[in-house]
Amino acid sequence: MTYAKSAIVGLFAVVSAVPFWFFFREAIGFNAGDGLAVSFALTLLTINLASTALLLLFAERVRILIAVTALNALAFLYFFGISISTGIGALILLVAGWYAYERVHVEIESRITFNISILLRQGMPSMLTALSVALALGYFVQTTKAPEPITVRDIIPRTVFEAVFERTIPYVGGTAFPDFNANISIDEYIERQLKKSGLDISTLPAQERGQVLSRAREELFKQVADTLPAASIRGDTRIGDVFYDIIVAKSEQILAPYQQFAPFAFAFGLFLFLRTVALPYGWMIAWMARGSIALLRRGGAVVRTEEEAIKERVSWA
Repeated sequence: MTYAKSAIVGLFAVVSAVPFWFFFREAIGFNAGDGLAVSFALTLLTINLASTALLLLFAERVRILIAVTALNALAFLYFFGISISTGIGALILLVAGWYAYERVHVEIESRITFNISILLRQGMPSMLTALSVALALGYFVQTTKAPEPITVRDIIPRTVFEAVFERTIPYVGGTAFPDFNANISIDEYIERQLKKSGLDISTLPAQERGQVLSRAREELFKQVADTLPAASIRGDTRIGDVFYDIIVAKSEQILAPYQQFAPFAFAFGLFLFLRTVALPYGWMIAWMARGSIALLRRGGAVVRTEEEAIKERVSWA
C-alpha cells in the first residue's frame, strides 16, 4: 500500500511536469502572450516540487524518484529538442534527483526527530539548482532558435521600461527633465517647462509658437539626434516613446558587436535570477509540504510512529 501512495504522488509530479515544460517554453517565447503562460508554468512547477518534496521524504526506494525525474527530463527533451545543451540539462536533473534522495534519507537515518524543514533542506537546494540550470539551458536553446537577432525590445517591453523610467528619472535626470511624465507629448512637455520659466508661448501666433517648439525640440534632443530620424521626434509624439526608442537604439549600437554572445548571456542571467529566488521559493515548498503532511495525517494516509534506535559511539579503547 505504501508503494501505491508513492506512485500516486509520483503521478502528480509527472502530470504537472509535462505541461510545465510546455508553458515554460511558451512563456519565454518572443511574442509571448499576456502572461497566462507564466502563471500556468509557475502553478504547475509548484505542484511538481511539492510532490517531489513528499517523494523525497516518503518514497521507499530511490528508483521511484529516479523514474519520476527521468520522465521530467524526457518532457524537457521533448519540448526543447535533443542537443548537447538539453542533454546536459536532463542529466543534471537525473543526478540531482538521486543525490537529493540520498542526502535526505541519510539525514532521516541519523536524526531522532522527523523535522520536515531540516530534512528537505538536505535535498531541495540540489533539486532547485538543477532545475535552474535546466530552465536556463532551455532558454538558451530558445534564444538560439530565434528567427531574428535578439534586441533590447525583446527583453525590456515598453510598458516595463516606462514603469521603471518614470520612477528613476527624477533621481538620475531630474535637472534636465523635472516632472517627467511618459504620457504627455513632447510639445506639451516643452510648453510646461517654458511656462515654469516665465514664458507662456500659448499667447504667441501659431507660426512663432511652432518655431519656438521646433527649436526647443532640437535643443532637447540634440545629443541623440544621430540615433533616431527627425520624423520620430515630432511634437505630438509621446515623450515616453521617444526615450524608449532612443535608449533601445543606443543599447543596440553598444551590443551589436557582442550579438553572438547574447543567448549565453541571457541564459546565464536567467540562471542567476532563478538562484536568487530559489531560497524563498524553497521555503514556500517546505511549508507546502508541511501543510500537505498535516492534511495527510488527519486523513490517515500518514502515521506517526516511534521506534527504538541503537546509537553508535566511537571512543578510546
